[in-house]
Amino acid sequence: MQLISYNGAAVAVAGATRVWLAPAIDDLPGGHRLRRFVAAMCLYAHDLHHALVPGPYTDQRAELYARCLLLPDRAVAAAAGLTDDELAERFEVPLEQVRAKRRELRAWR
Repeated sequence: MQLISYNGAAVAVAGATRVWLAPAIDDLPGGHRLRRFVAAMCLYAHDLHHALVPGPYTDQRAELYARCLLLPDRAVAAAAGLTDDELAERFEVPLEQVRAKRRELRAWR
C-alpha cells in the first residue's frame, strides 16, 4: 500500500490492484483537475508496484510522472502563448502544475 499526498494532504492510497481516494478527492466530479491529477499520481504508484518505472516512491516523483502524462512537453510548448490559467484549463490540471511544467521546460533547454 502506498500513501499518496498532494500539497501536504493525504489524497489516496494505492494498492496493487485498487486505489482508494480520500473523501475530499472522491467527492470531486470525475473530470475535476485535481481528481485527474491525483489519479495520474496513482498510476505512478501502480507502475512502480509492477516495476515499470524506477523507485522509490516519492510524491515529487509521482507529480513529475503525472505532469509528463497530462502535460506532454510538445503540446505545452505548442501552446506556449497561452496563460498559465488557459493551459490549466486546456489540459485540465491544477494551476500549480502548469507553473511547475514551465519551470521544467525552461530548465531542460
